[in-house]
Amino acid sequence: GEEISKRSKLRARLTLKKRRSSLFALILTYLQASGSHYYQGLHDVAGVVSLVYGGCTTSAVTVMLRMGQSWMNVPGREDFNPLITAVRSTVYPLLKKFDVSVHRFVTSRGVEPFFCIPWVITFFTHASKSLVTAARLLDVAVSTHQSFVMYMVVAAVVKERSHV
Repeated sequence: GEEISKRSKLRARLTLKKRRSSLFALILTYLQASGSHYYQGLHDVAGVVSLVYGGCTTSAVTVMLRMGQSWMNVPGREDFNPLITAVRSTVYPLLKKFDVSVHRFVTSRGVEPFFCIPWVITFFTHASKSLVTAARLLDVAVSTHQSFVMYMVVAAVVKERSHV
């Protein structure tokens, strides 16, 4: 009983070590191939891709590079100024179109839309509770225009309007 438990724990630690190593390799390969910069949250996206594609595989790198040409392009730059500009110029105008009262509430209190930056830079994978959901979100990220994440932000705010 106790010996089996020790072996199981050791196996789990080795698996975790392999996953971490594979994740590191995927991120490093992506950064080198894309010329992008690391940003907090990239590991969330790469972690999902790594789990779905079985590590640092050609397919995983291809998916990461595809996303790097789209919505991940902005947070992967040297600084976040273009991202902040995009969020400021997109989120509240969209929110005004979809929910005037929530828009009025947040803007009248001087709330900047910076609360959504973690959602944008991780395409909601950081907030996702399951690998399946996170993987589907990244399917959307790969197959839509890079601004689509801003619509998802607005949809999330409108959905949670009673908590705003």
